[in-house]
Amino acid sequence: MAFEHLGLKNIIEALESGRDVSVAGVGDSLTFGWMVSQGYFDWFCDVLQRRFTGGVLRRINAGVPGDTVQGGLRRLGAVLERNPQVVVVQFGINDMASGVEVERFEDDLDTLVSRVEGSGALAVLVTSCPVLGPDGERIEAYYDAVRRVADARGVPLADIDLYWREKEHSAQGSRSWHLADGVHPSDEGHKLMAECLLTLFSRDTWLSPPPI
Repeated sequence: MAFEHLGLKNIIEALESGRDVSVAGVGDSLTFGWMVSQGYFDWFCDVLQRRFTGGVLRRINAGVPGDTVQGGLRRLGAVLERNPQVVVVQFGINDMASGVEVERFEDDLDTLVSRVEGSGALAVLVTSCPVLGPDGERIEAYYDAVRRVADARGVPLADIDLYWREKEHSAQGSRSWHLADGVHPSDEGHKLMAECLLTLFSRDTWLSPPPI
């Protein structure tokens, strides 16, 4: 289970003991929360704060609409200067859209995770949501790269792409969690993304996250 990861265990124990924890989200418009009331990262932080009331969950939303992992690398130093204990990393869609080769994307993502780890913070990787239309198959190569980096680095992965598809299948197409562009999640889509990320920060008794 995700909680068996030592870094996650330490973070959960810090929250349970009432210590303050700082969490950063480095990503694109999905992390930023473009065109919705708030994005998945802020939903995630809200629920964590409600779960652990003893301490203060300090959030750093470093999502930039349109950004790629190379942009994240350029901005990472300023984020790490604020000493987060956890850095949630979300990229891929803009790298695909701007023609960044998958191999370059994977190398840059690996470098970013390495720098996060070098700062002493816990890197948490996430795949983004599925993309509708002709780019739906193309984006999977980038999500596979995220999975490979998580596996190679031994860092936690919230596989939002897979989680979303499983939830969509169980709903039998009765709902859409995308905005009209077929790329960005709606408010409900962002809540679903947050739900997936929250499963990493759950003890055995919390495997079904509370309603968001």
